[in-house]
Amino acid sequence: MAALKRCVTLSTVGVIILSLILGGCASKYGTQTTKAYYYQECYQPIQQLRDAEKKLNRTVVGSAVAGALLGAVIGAVTTGKIAGALAGAAGGALAGGALGYAAAKQNSIADDNKRMASYMADLDGDISGLNSVTAAASVARQCYDKQFTAAVEEFKQGRMSKEELDARFAEIKSGSQEASAILGTVITGVSEKEKQYQSAIYSEAKRSNQPVPVVEATPAPAPKEEATTEPPKKKVSKKLKKKAQEPANAQPVVQPAPQPQEKTQVADSGNSLTNLSKKTQAFSQSKASAEQEKNGMNEMQQRWDREMAALQS
Repeated sequence: MAALKRCVTLSTVGVIILSLILGGCASKYGTQTTKAYYYQECYQPIQQLRDAEKKLNRTVVGSAVAGALLGAVIGAVTTGKIAGALAGAAGGALAGGALGYAAAKQNSIADDNKRMASYMADLDGDISGLNSVTAAASVARQCYDKQFTAAVEEFKQGRMSKEELDARFAEIKSGSQEASAILGTVITGVSEKEKQYQSAIYSEAKRSNQPVPVVEATPAPAPKEEATTEPPKKKVSKKLKKKAQEPANAQPVVQPAPQPQEKTQVADSGNSLTNLSKKTQAFSQSKASAEQEKNGMNEMQQRWDREMAALQS
């Protein structure tokens, strides 16, 4: 009877692991909605994102499931109950997630320098991932916009039927909407991570009894000065001007040699926290670029709709 109960418990554990596998394989980019028939080259950046995610999932999910399996088996063997297996699986797969980002880091990495380095590594990965998605969406947008303009021109010149134009436009719009949806999903996730990093800064500042560093925003580039038509004024060197003002019998004044100045040593006790704040600001700037790209996509799609409506009239 005990053996049968143990088998039932382990069978339930198998169901748990299977659900973890299926959940881990779900794409954060959503389901592919575009059938690339006319414009494979425009869809290629999006396809590359999906392929890279699948490759990453095969590595990461395998590690996560292994941890969940170990936790579930330990829970089942220790307690002999399904509840114990569930708790073990949750502990193995989601360790630290419920504790909060900063708290999980502080509990698992006691060394301050290593913990700050871990924050920075996470930020570098998130920034790189976000920039890759933004770049892919930008390349796809430019490609689809170029192909839309070419298709409309072909139609106006009578070299393309209305049916073919509609079919091409349907693919163009589908591809751009899919890219926009992926970007929107990523931006939503980034907003949550941005809150985690901000919370980590406050938590680490409190932990080390340091003030929260204030990082100034990167100033916008200064506008270029307009060219003037006035001829440039001839510059007169200061030496010649001074010499012209001195009397003829004036004696040269000997200036003392400059003395070397001592360099002031600045304490860097809060340097790591400041760097974390700067990196978080860079993350926010990458998010702003992604939002700008998404807005550009929306405006482009609205322009397409107006042009297609004009062709109908």
